[in-house]
Amino acid sequence: MRVEDIKDAESLQAWLESLPQETEEQRETARRWAVTIAHRAAMRSLPYFWQATWKNVSPLRLEPADPNDRNNALGQIMRCMLVSCVNADAAIARTAISETKATEYPQLPIVGAALASVATNLRIAALYAKAAASLPLRFLMPSKTLNESDVYSAQAATDFYTMFFHSASEDALALERDASVEKSLWPADADVLHDQIFPFWHKFKNDLLSENEGWRFWVEWYENALYGRPQDYDLLTKIALIDPADWDKGADHVNALIQQIVAEHKPASRTTNDKVAEIASDRLIRAAIGNFTFDAMAKVMQIVPFAEDIRFMRDPAALQRVMDDVGAIHDQLQTFQSAMERRAQTQGSAGDIAAYLKSILEEFERGQGQGELRVGNIIEYGSILQHYCLDEHARAELRPLDNALQRHVSVLLEITHRHFASTFLRFEPLRELTLEDDLDAHSLLLELRDHIRGLKTSDPPEITPLAQESWAVLDAMADDIDRHIRQHFVATDDRVKESLKRELDFKLAQLSVSLALYGVKGREQANTVGRIADRLVTLDERVKTIGGLWAIIRQWLQGAP
Repeated sequence: MRVEDIKDAESLQAWLESLPQETEEQRETARRWAVTIAHRAAMRSLPYFWQATWKNVSPLRLEPADPNDRNNALGQIMRCMLVSCVNADAAIARTAISETKATEYPQLPIVGAALASVATNLRIAALYAKAAASLPLRFLMPSKTLNESDVYSAQAATDFYTMFFHSASEDALALERDASVEKSLWPADADVLHDQIFPFWHKFKNDLLSENEGWRFWVEWYENALYGRPQDYDLLTKIALIDPADWDKGADHVNALIQQIVAEHKPASRTTNDKVAEIASDRLIRAAIGNFTFDAMAKVMQIVPFAEDIRFMRDPAALQRVMDDVGAIHDQLQTFQSAMERRAQTQGSAGDIAAYLKSILEEFERGQGQGELRVGNIIEYGSILQHYCLDEHARAELRPLDNALQRHVSVLLEITHRHFASTFLRFEPLRELTLEDDLDAHSLLLELRDHIRGLKTSDPPEITPLAQESWAVLDAMADDIDRHIRQHFVATDDRVKESLKRELDFKLAQLSVSLALYGVKGREQANTVGRIADRLVTLDERVKTIGGLWAIIRQWLQGAP
């Protein structure tokens, strides 16, 4: 059976049971894969289960209905999920789960993830993996006991269900290719991520912590999995092995113990390179325009695509699916691009639009010819075109072709959302940041430009210089921000103004983190990172605003105390 045939819980179980089992090594590998897939399947549904248990709403109405009892039951079941997270040591899993009262709730499919971790053979592990993967069905059924806002529409339910099993098949494919599954839980369709999953999680997380701060460890543990961040397995193992008698005293008691364990836990000492690697993997920093690598021949740093921007676009089958979609609109795009070029002599914005359309067409043609698509470039050019659609002056200048521009850009965005979701997922963290009301966007841009000039002219250099074409990318980002500032200033429509503000915030944040990543990687290559190494701390959960983000980054790069 092929990975591509995984469409539901039954086919997932069938794929697992079809794995080779002739030798002891093969049997253990298959069992371990079943545990991994069961855990990640349950983690995708965990926020919905968590909320339903917390609110005691259908379809997970527990008895008795006392909030403290529900809280304690939830604590036991969360322990099961933690056990399956540290499944590498089956003895630890068996010790931790042997007395957990979560097994009193066998009707809850989420318990399958933990039970899979102590399964002694593939058949049992596959059954529990099927149970863990059955969980979405329990939340996609409309119920009168749920608030209307909590019930998915039929189409949203279908989208979620399809995405759930697509993600499970991606895990299976990674395991077949001997690749790491320590990655984000949802490497799939951006519409589902942005419209359903992320909004649901952020709202639930904020509601939960505002009511009970004691759940913060569990929130942070879940977000590490959600975004594919490294987990501290030594810490997780300590928590999984908390005495069963303490777990029996309830979630509040255990959460207090967890806070104490976290405070006393001393992670393994890290080298400067470890700290640089941690910064480079931070989910905000990874939303940079691209990665930075050293070109040994030219002795300069180069901006290159992140692996996830191009990994599946080197796959001939995946690339062909993109090309098929592009082929359906290629001629129309080319005709429209030619029309914009003809208008360029009298209409300035038409020339800019023609240039970006030409760049997009060239990227697709390059992908067809070289078998590799530079996803980040296509998304960036498409984003720029989208804002010409929102620019009132540009649209007035283009009439009557402004509606045609809107149609073409909408089709391009639909294609990028459908095929390039992992890159959108990489950008998502920056969308959570906003510029403070008392901070002027133009002033911040001037500061960013000053920093770019300082990096260019540093003498003697403390950082490996960028290649000229890479400097041009950063300069172009700053120019684009300047255009957005001016468009936002003259916009009169509130909807357009709000949209421009969101995109302006994103672009300011992205230039900031791009400078940060270059600063860290360039100093590492130049062996001058030592003096700021102790200040290199991950940004996650520490910043909520763009000004706060830049303040920390500036401190890193300047080595200020």
